Amino acid sequence: MSAPRVEIELDKLIHNAQKLTALYGSKGIRVTGVTKGVCGSPITTAGFNEIGRRIQALNIPALVVQEGGYCVVDLGRNVAAFLKGLTSSS
Repeated sequence: MSAPRVEIELDKLIHNAQKLTALYGSKGIRVTGVTKGVCGSPITTAGFNEIGRRIQALNIPALVVQEGGYCVVDLGRNVAAFLKGLTSSS
């Protein structure tokens, strides 16, 4: 890809979230993460499932807000895959 792009290293994101949650959770402070999806991102439906699974693995409360306005053929499948990963038990 020749255009500028952002690469997300999920392992580092998970590590940092766990560290912050442990550090501040012991002080009664709840950690909140916010992310913004980018239209045209090369994330596959399986990738959305993996993201949901990794968030679930953090074992912290999560609120999911999906903004509207996207005209993406796989939108329904991507949302379903993400939610399936987020609610998985393993």
